[in-house]
Amino acid sequence: MRFRSKVGAKVAATSVAALAVTAFGGVGMVASASAAVPSHGHGRSDHVLLISVDGMHQSDLNWYVANHPASTLAKLTHDGSQYTNASTSNPSDSDPGGTALMTGGNPKTTGVFYDVEYSHTVDEAGAACTPGQPATGGDVIYDSPDDALAQVPDFTNPSNGAFPSFDENGSIYPGGVDTNPAAIMNLKFDPKTSLNPATFPVDPKTCKPITPWDYLGDNTIFQVIHNAGLRTAWSDKHEVYASFNGPGSNGQSIDDLFSPEIDSQAVMPNGVPYPQDDDWAHIDAATKQYDGYKVQAVLNEINGLDHSGKTKAGTPAIFGMNFQAVSVAEKIKSTPTTLIGPDANGNYTTSAPQAGGYQWANGQLVPGPVLSSALQRSRLC
Repeated sequence: MRFRSKVGAKVAATSVAALAVTAFGGVGMVASASAAVPSHGHGRSDHVLLISVDGMHQSDLNWYVANHPASTLAKLTHDGSQYTNASTSNPSDSDPGGTALMTGGNPKTTGVFYDVEYSHTVDEAGAACTPGQPATGGDVIYDSPDDALAQVPDFTNPSNGAFPSFDENGSIYPGGVDTNPAAIMNLKFDPKTSLNPATFPVDPKTCKPITPWDYLGDNTIFQVIHNAGLRTAWSDKHEVYASFNGPGSNGQSIDDLFSPEIDSQAVMPNGVPYPQDDDWAHIDAATKQYDGYKVQAVLNEINGLDHSGKTKAGTPAIFGMNFQAVSVAEKIKSTPTTLIGPDANGNYTTSAPQAGGYQWANGQLVPGPVLSSALQRSRLC
């Protein structure tokens, strides 16, 4: 489904994330919102804000609008255009879905079937290679292990293993240990140092690692806009989604890429791990906190700053973010929905776990308590 709606360049924090909705992963919903400058007239859009809600279904939207008729999403359905025959990529997940959205291509043209796939046209990462020899074939893995700083011991119980680093390339937290999650706003992407090329598949023609952006077979919307001399920005859940820069871009088509690692250990605002001791994508209360950092990045960009809110850069011509709370709420069996605190001592806790996914009500399958909370409180209201 596709929305298109014109909105003011300055909007309330509670509604900015609802300007547009896109869903990947088993859903068929695409949306865009454009901020028009009235003085130009003729429907010209100077800024386009694109927002994805991972996992949202058409039925979720219908239920939400019916139960929240005054919401921003409800207003978009009335004032915007819906394309209900749109479908997601096949196969579908965040990476092929996101790539399809950014390129307009499908896995056959982009080459991206999943974030872990096999290709007959490459050599395996780290394999011996002679330039110009036929490809031997190999795994193509563009995922969080590609981060320059990929492993951080479990804070609560190091014997449980390790998590990826929240700041991924080690630019914020010493040794990757996150004790002040709000500092993630200072994360900066560097195409030369933020990823680990040793994990990339190898081009048999040159025997050099293939960067995520050069692996794409289609160009991206960020390339088109950037090459036109306009500013671009995007916020997502993995640093390796720098692939959206597109082939031949040197990783520089997205002027402001903000991508804190969602698979890292979730910590409350005071830096203490969540009692459930898991990553940001398995505790819905934590996922909402995580999404909030990207919302703040978008708000800063709307105000003409970079994602950190510290540097004047001008509002991007195209920018946006990906939400995760709805997807987590759909998939997880039971999870807390709410972060509670701080108390007088600056401590936090979480609400009691509730059921994720869907439930039957009056003969209909509708969002359960966690999913209802995610739809209501993920800055979508």
